[in-house]
Amino acid sequence: MSLTPSQQSALNHLRSIKPNDGWSIQSVEKDQRMKCRLLRRNVPLFDNYFLDIHYCPNQKVVVGILTKDGSVSQILVDSSGKPMTTIQVISVMSTYDPSKRTTPPTTTSTASSTGGQNYRSAGQRRTSSSSSADSGPALIPNMSPEESQRLVQYALLFIAGLILLKILSDSTIGSLLVLAIPLVYVYGLQTCPYENSFDAKKELKRVLRGQHLPDDHPNKPKGFLEEMAARVAASVTTELATLPGYELQMTNLAGAGWIADMRIPTAKLQCFWIGVFHRWIYICSFDIPERPSSTRST
Repeated sequence: MSLTPSQQSALNHLRSIKPNDGWSIQSVEKDQRMKCRLLRRNVPLFDNYFLDIHYCPNQKVVVGILTKDGSVSQILVDSSGKPMTTIQVISVMSTYDPSKRTTPPTTTSTASSTGGQNYRSAGQRRTSSSSSADSGPALIPNMSPEESQRLVQYALLFIAGLILLKILSDSTIGSLLVLAIPLVYVYGLQTCPYENSFDAKKELKRVLRGQHLPDDHPNKPKGFLEEMAARVAASVTTELATLPGYELQMTNLAGAGWIADMRIPTAKLQCFWIGVFHRWIYICSFDIPERPSSTRST
């Protein structure tokens, strides 16, 4: 299979630090262009595809290129050679050269019949027992981080259901739609926003400037000057908080919606949105408790 220089460099790096892990790159034609993803023992690390695979020597990580210039890239393998189990986005513009990206042939031995899977389902996360140290602290004593994470997801699904019912009850035919849940579900399937339509920075700026607050809320900016000041403050805070990187987890709601879970470690903040009916709705946010250094694995 013909590889781009970036892909070959990434494979060389991975095979040098983890020679027994069976690394390979799969290329398929999607949306009239060639895209690729990284495989470990013939299993994709993530379901979504990338423009290119690249090894960033500055941060010593292997990433999947999402934009042509490498300004938005998803970390696939960390500096120790361990596959990522969470979505973390960084910029590799300083080390990635888009001019060296060549188009692999359309027929490859590694292309699978499922390569044309809709990008909408790419956010369904992969988890493994080896990632328990990176899953964050447990919310309830005697619960593992994975159990706590599942508990949060169930709670978010419940909140999402309440939000959907509220949206329906605000409409003139809401009472009828509540009785026609199957029709609502079908409508949700037809109007579910695409996963890549979620702009994490843009949505975070909206939250920080209080756009989700009701008009009578005391923290809601009033007047032109307050709104402009809130916009500037939100933009600066967002850029500073997300500059080192952030983690974004997308959970699919049976094809009828999404739950976006954004973690910003530098700001110690975790925010949630629900994507339904062609739009993204802010749900809530929590402060991330700081993990004691004594419990961090080495």
